[in-house]
Amino acid sequence: MVRISSLRLILFMTDYKLSFPSLLPRASRMLKRFPLAAAAAFTILLPACSDDPKPAPDPNPSEDATSILLYAVASNNLHYDLQDDLAELYSGMEQSKPGEADVWIYSLDLKELPSLRHVVRQADGSYSATVVKQYDRSQYSTDPERISQVISDYTALSPAAQRGIIFWSHATGWQPDFNDHVVPESSENRRPQSAYNAGQVNYSYGADQYLGTTDSCDIIELNEAIPSGTFDFIWFDCCYMSSIEVIYQLRDKASHIVAYPTEVASEGMPYNLTIPYLARRDYDLTGAASAMSQYFLDRSQVVTIAVIDTSHLPELARVAETAVGGQRLSMVKLQRYSRSPNGPFLDFGQYTRTWGANRPDAGWDEAAFTRALDATVIYKAASDYGFDGRTILPENFSGISCHYFYDDESEKAEYYKKLDWFKVVYPRYTED
Repeated sequence: MVRISSLRLILFMTDYKLSFPSLLPRASRMLKRFPLAAAAAFTILLPACSDDPKPAPDPNPSEDATSILLYAVASNNLHYDLQDDLAELYSGMEQSKPGEADVWIYSLDLKELPSLRHVVRQADGSYSATVVKQYDRSQYSTDPERISQVISDYTALSPAAQRGIIFWSHATGWQPDFNDHVVPESSENRRPQSAYNAGQVNYSYGADQYLGTTDSCDIIELNEAIPSGTFDFIWFDCCYMSSIEVIYQLRDKASHIVAYPTEVASEGMPYNLTIPYLARRDYDLTGAASAMSQYFLDRSQVVTIAVIDTSHLPELARVAETAVGGQRLSMVKLQRYSRSPNGPFLDFGQYTRTWGANRPDAGWDEAAFTRALDATVIYKAASDYGFDGRTILPENFSGISCHYFYDDESEKAEYYKKLDWFKVVYPRYTED
C-alpha cells in the first residue's frame, strides 16, 4: 500500500485549490459542501440534453446482454464530477464489445431537468446518450416513488438477462435525514430542518438540491423503492455505503453489492477503467473493483472498496448475534472509517470480534464468524490511511463498517431500531 504524507492529508482535508494539482488529491464526496444559497435556488432553464441523437449502428444489445442503469443525483456540488464521469463512461463503452451491454443513465444536475437517456453507439464507434424520457421537478429524484418509477421505465425499455444499477451521489450510509420528500412551491416556503439534521451533513442516499432545500432517500425507503428480482448487482458510487446496516437492509435486492466503507474521492469511480469489466455478458465485479482500487493507489490517494455476496448475509447475522451483549470495548480502540458529524462508523469485523471475545457463554465462535465474513466479502482493498488521516490496518480491515449503537431515546437511535440489522442482531443487547 502507498502511504499518504501528512502534507497531502492536510491539503486533502482542507480542499485548497492550489497550482500544483499533482500534490493534491481530489476532495472526497463528503468533504465538498453545498454551494451558496443562490446556487441552491438556481432556476432550471436549460434543456435536459444537448446530445445530437443519431441512429446506433448494428449490433444492438441483445436480450442476453448485461443491462446497466446509472442513477445519478448531481443536483448539488458534484455536478461537474458527473460530467467527467459520463465522459469516462462513454470512453469505457468504446473499449467494450458492441452488443454485450445496454447502458442507461438517469441523471439531473443544477442546470438540467432529470431525464432517462440511452447510451448508443455511433457510426464512428464512439458513444453518446440520447434522451428517451424527460421528467419534471414535481418530485425529488431521491423520492422513493421517483426511484421506483425510473427503474420501471428503464426495465420496460431494456430487456436483458442480467442487470446492474449504479447509485451515484452523496451518501452517509444508514444515517437518515428524516425527509418528507415534499417539494416546496418556492424557496420561501422550504421545509425546516429537523432537530437531528440541523447544522449537519446527512444524506443517507442522494442529495437532490432544489429551491433552497436538500432531499435524500433513507435506506429503508431505498430498499422499498428497489424491486426484488430485478438487479444482479448494485454498485454504490458514493460515500459510506459499505456498512453492515445498508447491505443487510438491501440483501434481497441483488446477489452482489459493491460499496465503500469510507468516503470516496469526489471524482468517484474511474468509469473508463471499470465499465469494460461491467458492460459485458460475463460482467466481472471483482475485476472492476480491483481496477478502481489500483487507480487510486497508484496516485497515492485514499480508497476503500468491498464486493459483497449477499447470499451469505443471513449466516453472518446469525453468528454476529452471538457476540452481542454485555460490556463492549471502547470505540477509541477500534478502527474508524468516518469523520464527524457522521458515524461513528467502525470496522465491522474488528468490532464484532472484540465484543464476541467477552461472550463465550453466548456461543460465540470466532472461527465461524470468520468463515461467514470471508464468504460474504469476496473482494476488498484499502489504502494505508483514510480521509481523516487515521491508519487503516490490513488485519482490521473487513471491507464493511458498522455503527456503535447506543440504546437511548434519540431520534437517531429510534430510527436505527427500525433497521433489519438491529432487529436480527441487537434485541438481546437491549434486554441485558
